[in-house]
Amino acid sequence: MDLAGTLWQACRRSRAFLASFRAFDAALAGSRPDGIVNFLEPLAGIHHWLRRPDVPQLSIGHQFMLNHPDYPTAPGLQLASAGVRAFSQVAAGRDGCYALSFYSARNLPDRRIRVGPPLLREEVTQLPCSDQGYLLIYLLNAGYRPEIERWHWRNPGIPIHCFYDRPAADGTESMDPNLHFHPLHGGRFLQRMAECRGVVCSAGFESIAEAASMGKPILAVPVEGHFEQQLNGIDASRSGLAVTSTTFDLDRLLQAESRPPNERFREWLMESDRRLDSALRDAVSRRFQPARGSFQAAPG
Repeated sequence: MDLAGTLWQACRRSRAFLASFRAFDAALAGSRPDGIVNFLEPLAGIHHWLRRPDVPQLSIGHQFMLNHPDYPTAPGLQLASAGVRAFSQVAAGRDGCYALSFYSARNLPDRRIRVGPPLLREEVTQLPCSDQGYLLIYLLNAGYRPEIERWHWRNPGIPIHCFYDRPAADGTESMDPNLHFHPLHGGRFLQRMAECRGVVCSAGFESIAEAASMGKPILAVPVEGHFEQQLNGIDASRSGLAVTSTTFDLDRLLQAESRPPNERFREWLMESDRRLDSALRDAVSRRFQPARGSFQAAPG
């Protein structure tokens, strides 16, 4: 992350941001909504702070867990942590947030934070799961491909299906019967995830949550230099959902196969509808209103 470059670009695009504010004002005036749901859009949060529309807003995102004391910290990254926490507070607006978490954590009314399970795509919950014996890999950076190939040459009997960004590719590239490289495709990747033996992915919150919901062993490899993914990796490891590594050491994934699926996580997922419904109802009914920086019960 280039903080100085980000701030400079924000200043250069200030007119475009102001135009977005005006468009948002017009949308609110025209639709007169009962409430706003903000999925970590900073302009929506800033608009809510500055324009103070008479419409309650509930902000939803995993990043809001950064402001929860139960969330892990990373040594040596205090400055980056403070910056991301400040960003998430701005994006949350005035009415509080719904922090998505791998595990149950207490609500913090004084910090305007409610905690809930990951929000899974409907396709994830409907796919039948099985174990067809292959490892599934998602590569954010194609430069890691040689690591996968070297591991495969040492372990040729274990099938691997790898998805990564290949702009020039027009289909699957099979190195041999047990090593296949596919272009990115959300639907096919999800289907492969439901049928795989184990998953290797970056430490993105949604990817880990989806694989864990299917009971798959997970090796999470945080993207280098990505502060949030480093914390996600620590959090997932601490929660028993994944093992982590700085390299694509698939031996660690095979070692993780001996661990049973995390039933506590699955029970936590079952609370998603109830907790989200409660948070949305409270937000729209103004049952909780910001006062002196905290949630307070509205009269009646």
